[in-house]
Amino acid sequence: AVKQGTVIEYLLSDAGQIALWPKVKPHLTAGKTLYFSHGFGITFKEKTGIVPPSDIDVVLAAPKGSGTSVRRLFLQGKGINSSYAVFQDATGNAEEKAIALGIGVGSGYLFKTDFKKEVYSDLTGERGTLMGAIAGIFEAQYEVLRSKGHSPSEAFNETVEELTQSLMPLVAENGMDWMYAN
Repeated sequence: AVKQGTVIEYLLSDAGQIALWPKVKPHLTAGKTLYFSHGFGITFKEKTGIVPPSDIDVVLAAPKGSGTSVRRLFLQGKGINSSYAVFQDATGNAEEKAIALGIGVGSGYLFKTDFKKEVYSDLTGERGTLMGAIAGIFEAQYEVLRSKGHSPSEAFNETVEELTQSLMPLVAENGMDWMYAN
């Protein structure tokens, strides 16, 4: 596929990108485009070994949500915001390609960034907010409810189910201003 393709969508995990790079790189010939949805491999190229040839475009369109969310929204005729970036512009058309790829995955809004900023914002959001803050809030609220006599099921419902099944869908649909106003 890489040998015959013109736009190579390198949509693998970070570990997968590193593992397959020796097989992919020889087929990245002049004028091709290498497309990433996350900037880790390029940003940390000294450690990953992912160093693209200088005669290809290297672009990024990074949806601000999980692949599952991107696909679900795409099937609903909706989209998710994405950042886009150009690491290398060998053809003079790399930015246009990055924007087109972002639109192609259903992004209704695209904002320009660079590979390094994408990595740090993504890792901060995932590790800080999603896996750190939210998990910590869940645990603290659950423990408080349990200490006040709530059953495990009730504490879980009031903590996790309330947020994920009720509040977050409302925020996604209506925005935070609506939540505060109602």
